[in-house]
Parts: sequence; C-alpha cells; structure tokens
Amino acid sequence: MWGSKSSNGGLVVPTILLVEDDYNTRFGLGEILSSEGYDVVLAKDAYEAIKKVDRKTDLLLSDLQIPGMSGLELWHQMSHQYPALVSIIMTAFSTPEIKLKAEESGVFSLFNKPLDIDQLLLGIENVLHQNKLNASNIFNEGTVIESRFN
Repeated sequence: MWGSKSSNGGLVVPTILLVEDDYNTRFGLGEILSSEGYDVVLAKDAYEAIKKVDRKTDLLLSDLQIPGMSGLELWHQMSHQYPALVSIIMTAFSTPEIKLKAEESGVFSLFNKPLDIDQLLLGIENVLHQNKLNASNIFNEGTVIESRFN
C-alpha cells in the first residue's frame, strides 16, 4: 500500500515521496519502487508534494522540472522543515551548473533520464543506508553527551 508506514518483522519500511509530472513515469517508477519493498507516496507537482510530505518521509525522489517550482527549490524548502529528509533528483537536462547547484544544496545524487533503474535503485539504497548511519551516529553522540551531564 503506497504512502503508509508499515512494519515488516519489526523493521520500518522506508517511505519515498516520488514527485514526477509525467503520469507514466510516476506510476511506472512507483510500481517498481513498491515492488522493491518501499512505501511510495506519489505527487504530480511541487504543491501536491508539499501537502504529502511528513516527518515519516525518508527520501524525496523528484524530477528537476516539475510544475510549481524546480525539484531543487522543492528540496530546499523541504530540507529546512524536515532535516532528516534526503533527496535524489532526476533530470533529462543535466548541465554542469545544475550538478553544482544540486551538490551545493545537499542533494545526495543526480540521475540522468532516461533512468537506469538498477543504478537508481542502488542510489536509493545507498542514500537511505547513509542517512540511517548518520541518524544512528547523531543519536549515539546525543546519548553520550546526555550521559555526561546526568
């Protein structure tokens, strides 16, 4: 079921917010991600994505050119409100300037269209794993700091 936080043997399934204005790409990629075990929330534009994102969302997977604002602008707005969120941007219009802007804004990866699904799935796995490690380190550091002051 797309968009719900579910458990599988006690493990939380990552939630991906997929923002893509092309209907076939949105639903096709959504089906692939769902079949890989992710909870997938679909949005056709930036405004719908803003309404659907919440603190349970793990990854923003967005096209660069979407109605409402660019994928980078959407990421910028969401990253301030949800600091644990990570992002992958997809584009058919990659330039050195776009790559630099994506890097400077903290986007984890930029994938060119047409998508290599295997590479995208690997990128998603990597970013979610890295984010989990970072969250674990922050939690552990917080625990140590807290115990020193008790």
